[in-house]
Order: sequence, then structure tokens, then C-alpha cells
Amino acid sequence: MAIAIAAAIPPVGGAPAYPVDNIASRNRAGLPMSEQGYWVAFSCRLANERIMNSTLQPYEIRSSIASDHDAIARVWHTSASLPGVGPVIMPTLDELRKRIDLEFAAGWHVTVAACADDILGFVAIKPREAVLDQLFVEPRSLGAGVGRALLAHAITAMPDGFTLFTRATNARARRFYEKAGLMSLKEDVHPRSGEPIIHYGWNIR
Repeated sequence: MAIAIAAAIPPVGGAPAYPVDNIASRNRAGLPMSEQGYWVAFSCRLANERIMNSTLQPYEIRSSIASDHDAIARVWHTSASLPGVGPVIMPTLDELRKRIDLEFAAGWHVTVAACADDILGFVAIKPREAVLDQLFVEPRSLGAGVGRALLAHAITAMPDGFTLFTRATNARARRFYEKAGLMSLKEDVHPRSGEPIIHYGWNIR
């Protein structure tokens, strides 16, 4: 069964269209979710039309398919390349693309936000480990509710709780998770780069 949640994308730089904790609360309340994903009738702007008068279209939150992998790599690379988001020495697009195949083989469950043929963002989770491993939104769709919808999906998929970490320098991500109700657990260093990170938890007892 599909779920429709009506919300419009705000103007560029405007306030979020839907509070994160409201979405999470609705999912915790037990709204039915399709195993194949669900439709979220927020609205997304066409990827090349992030302006006030652009055409609005619904975007879908769905399980990824093999043909999405190249686009997932592009979103990951583009978003992680923003200042303060990814490592000081960024992997190349090709390196991330190869890593995606390895991560899927190791147990990634990936859900994407798709608008027509465009992938606007993705969330990669490891349910057996109760870990939200990656959540990225392509820069042109930041502030449009895509990240909130993907996080809401992760909360639904792992209702017993999960952990994640983000770089200490990623102020936007930290605000995003804290506003969503995740708790800061501890400071640490990144397992690959050695850079400072902060661990967060959802529903951790």
C-alpha cells in the first residue's frame, strides 16, 4: 500500500517543509509500509530547475535497483565533496562506485529518493548491525525534505534503534540528526581517515 504525505518544497533557503520528528512520530505510530518502498507525496523540483517557479513533481522513496548504482555513486561523491562533509582527501567517483558494489555484497540495504529518472538521495543501512551507514542528498535538493524522508525510512526499517556517525566538521548533518531527535553518544575518530567524528543513536536504550 502506498502512503501519501502532502507537503510542498519550500523556496531555496527556506524553512523545512515538514519537521523531522513529526515524520518519525507518524512512522513510530505504525503507518503501514510496503516492503517495496512507499510513495511520499512531498514534491521535488526537477534536478535542473531549483528555482521558485520550477515544475513540481512527486518523488518516490523506494528500494534501489542495480541500474541505480551509478547515480548513487554520483550523489555520494557530489554531496561528500561539499566543504566539511567528506574527508580532506576525497575518493574519486570511480573509487566510490567500486566501493558501492563491495558494500552491497557485504549487506547494504539501500533506499533511494527518485524523481522521474533522477536519484535525489539515498540511505544505506545495515539492519543486522543496527547501523545507518550512509545518508546523502544531492546538493541541489538540500532543504527540500529528501533527507528527512530517507531518515524516516531508516527509522521505520530499524524501529528497535540504530547508530551512525558523522564528521565533527559536518555542522549541517549534526543539526539535522539532532533536530530529528537522535542523541549524541560519543566522540571518536573515523575508521578510514582518522578525522574526528561524532556517534549518534536513535532509540538507543
